[in-house]
Amino acid sequence: MEVKNLHTLFPTTSGDIRAANGINFFMEEGRCLALIGESGAGKSVTALSLLRLVPPPGKTTGGEIILDGRDLLRLGKSEMRRIRGEDLAMVFQDSLSTFNPVRTVGAHICETIKAHRRLPRVSLAREIALEKMVDLGLPADRVFRSFPFQLSGGMRQRAALAMALCLHPRVLITDEATTSLDVTLQAQVLYYLKKHLKDCCMSVLFITHDLAAAAAVADRVAVIYAGRIVESGPLKEVFKQPLHPYTRALLRSHPSFCPGILEPIQGSPPDLANLPAGCSFFPRCSEAGDICRSSVPDLVEMAHERGAACHLVQKQVYPEGKKAVL
Repeated sequence: MEVKNLHTLFPTTSGDIRAANGINFFMEEGRCLALIGESGAGKSVTALSLLRLVPPPGKTTGGEIILDGRDLLRLGKSEMRRIRGEDLAMVFQDSLSTFNPVRTVGAHICETIKAHRRLPRVSLAREIALEKMVDLGLPADRVFRSFPFQLSGGMRQRAALAMALCLHPRVLITDEATTSLDVTLQAQVLYYLKKHLKDCCMSVLFITHDLAAAAAVADRVAVIYAGRIVESGPLKEVFKQPLHPYTRALLRSHPSFCPGILEPIQGSPPDLANLPAGCSFFPRCSEAGDICRSSVPDLVEMAHERGAACHLVQKQVYPEGKKAVL
């Protein structure tokens, strides 16, 4: 999947909230891309845009979402319904709202399978559902018969993940899918995701606040701030030598990557309906110069497969002003 210049906004009385403001990234088969950033940066809206499930009055106003050579933004509603679940699946952040409270978990998963597959026998849907639950460490028979409110948050989240994986989608989007799990179950789910990546050649967009979880499962990382990607590249390289000041600030505020005293990021994310004229991070950046206040930086290639949207970094790499925009 490749996302090009994606724009999604929400009109309000105080102006348009530009939740996705020119998003660019790509996902490779059999690889995991972690999308990280603070709350309100645009992570969940980006995920909903990929599925064309942005709730009204929000709307995607421009860009391309290319999956297997097709632009999803140009497809009809019936074709998108077929793609959701079969080729493109998502585990939402709120597991309770994923399920209908008056239907059992097993009924949900079987319905998903039957909607996209012609099965030689009816019982096969149940077998597939139970197998996925076992893989995720769930007491399969009990969970299959249970209603969503009878399960803990962690069990519901894993059941939602089993429902998303039952059709072996080409692309899986997880929005904070491991947040409600304890450390042991989180490690189990991350292990299963990595195994599924290799066995099924699936791509995963792993949305998370937990940088340690991202480091455990992802191959690449895209850092999002105020609706734009500000840095991207191989995860190990980005975490070892971050280029953008915002990426460095995120790592300094996380105990897994800062051996000394943690440094909180000063200030607050900008109002997406009233973005600054220049770089959206400059009000919180101790390194900002005059150009940062007046001009929005493009996401520019810094090295092979690495990009950063920072005037200061670009000036060091491209002193003559010639830039390869991603």
